[in-house]
Amino acid sequence: MTFTLLGRNEAHRVRTGVVSAGFFDLFGVRPLLGRTFVAADDRPDAVPVLVLSYEYWKRFEGGDPNIVGKIFQMNDKPHAVIGVLPSIPQYPNENDVYMPTTACPGRSSRFTISDRNSRMMSVFARLRPGVSMEESQADLAAIMQGMKRENPKFYPDEVGFQSTASALRGDLTTNAKPMLVALLGAAAFVLLIACANVANLTMARMARREQELVIRTAVGAGNGRLLRQLLTESLIMALLAAGVGIIFAGASIRLMTQFAGQLTPRAREISIDGWVLALRFCAPVAPPSCSARWPHCTRGRMFRVD
Repeated sequence: MTFTLLGRNEAHRVRTGVVSAGFFDLFGVRPLLGRTFVAADDRPDAVPVLVLSYEYWKRFEGGDPNIVGKIFQMNDKPHAVIGVLPSIPQYPNENDVYMPTTACPGRSSRFTISDRNSRMMSVFARLRPGVSMEESQADLAAIMQGMKRENPKFYPDEVGFQSTASALRGDLTTNAKPMLVALLGAAAFVLLIACANVANLTMARMARREQELVIRTAVGAGNGRLLRQLLTESLIMALLAAGVGIIFAGASIRLMTQFAGQLTPRAREISIDGWVLALRFCAPVAPPSCSARWPHCTRGRMFRVD
């Protein structure tokens, strides 16, 4: 839900996650500062409290280490900050702040609680060890059938109410997977075209240098010397190209995370992996292969372009 949060004489529209006391414990989330919600915070007479997301805390509160205990105004009530979340993917939605259900004026009202047509809540559960998804689906189906028998007016057959169980890992990536796979395929296709173009340009450049290589061989340059020269030139060009590529990747990574953030809450994990980058730099590099008509040039592997 969206509310107006007032603090330091500034008002911000904040995306607010309304959750029960056991929400963060269920997902194993430990706060960076303070604590998360406990059962006492979810009582009707409890003092309204808030838990801030890491992003909101850093952006609007400047990473204040003394934020716990600060009072904000929301819905004409004072709300005390009790904790700050770590920088983790938020599920099922990205929020600025979190409040317990009893602090939400809409979801804690008697009308909402008593009306079975007010379907505004989602339920999350952790599987007991040894229980499969198929077994949990069967249990949910049995519960759903019992609810329909006890309350037929609220669960008419023509509406088609049903229950499904889905794993957290799949739920986090289901919407993003097809799009990211398509992007990966497009990137691979563009990379293939770039490799083919670079290979053609390299071979054309070597053809223009045939006379130079012949002269170097005539004045005493051996095959090893020529290979070292070609390898050095290729390595310098590869390092320059890699540097430019890293700069462009770093500049575009934020755009990528913003795009993927519309599909999955794990988008913030997208980054340039240092180990993968180091592996690509350490990959064996060989000079471009020479034409068979150049007897003075030892045949080598085709130069790898990454």
